[in-house]
Amino acid sequence: MATSRLFSNGRARQAAAVLLTMLCVAWIVIGKVSLASEEPAGYALHRDVVYAAPDGLDLTADIYVPAGPGPFAAVLVLHSGSWARGNKSRMDDVAGELARSGFVVMNANYRLVPDAQFPAPLHDCRAAVRFLRENAAPYGVDRERIAAVGYSAGGHLALMLALSESEEETESGQPSSRLQAVATAGAPTDLLGLPDVSSIRNFVGADRESTPEDYRRASPIYFASADDPPVLLVHGQYDIIVPVEQSVRMAAALQASGVPVERRELPRGHVRTTTGFNAEQVALIVSFLRRTLPEQTTVAAP
Repeated sequence: MATSRLFSNGRARQAAAVLLTMLCVAWIVIGKVSLASEEPAGYALHRDVVYAAPDGLDLTADIYVPAGPGPFAAVLVLHSGSWARGNKSRMDDVAGELARSGFVVMNANYRLVPDAQFPAPLHDCRAAVRFLRENAAPYGVDRERIAAVGYSAGGHLALMLALSESEEETESGQPSSRLQAVATAGAPTDLLGLPDVSSIRNFVGADRESTPEDYRRASPIYFASADDPPVLLVHGQYDIIVPVEQSVRMAAALQASGVPVERRELPRGHVRTTTGFNAEQVALIVSFLRRTLPEQTTVAAP
């Protein structure tokens, strides 16, 4: 009886030791998995890099650099929010996916209404592109392959950046903010052709009836010209905030100017996700950027 009890107690202690060991191993494995999930896979992430300071206000961006030798094509990513709200965190998922696809990504904040009206946010976007060119070496950027991607208000700014010229850069000799491609989704392109809502009035800083020229000056559709870069316009068929007609007319204006343009309609409205982008849209954008910003196949002579 005593021997049997002793054996039983010994087996219990052995089982407890095995269980404790298994729990420790599981804890270590789970800890490693959790830690790995907090670290970006396939790219280095530089958070809150100050790229400009207009009127003493630090404008920040998160810069994603893919693993590998580079140089890489770069993409400026611009968030939505009716030019009045939101920040770069809205585009974290999109930025990460673009970085995993082999692009340097600059996910940038820009000034918002009511603190800033047009053209201040556009100036911020130009400053972001200049920053990429000025800092091409440390971030592995190919200065000749820079694009912009934006949703809704961010798409509007991306198009303005791509289609309108900067007199300031021409006069001052600053690095160019010119783009080699632009991709947007749900972007307003003609502010004169949209309902007279407060978000647009506050952004333009003028009344449409009395100063239509200010609305025209802030509308990408009036800047289409032959030297514009290739454009991708993605839009929801059932978008009631920015009707798909905005993309239809923008594409027609670009085609009339001889600009390479692709237009895709998807069966959705304006926003169904936090970022505005869904997986199908991101896949379209990645495909477009790879075709319009191909990797260099030749190396320049020393």
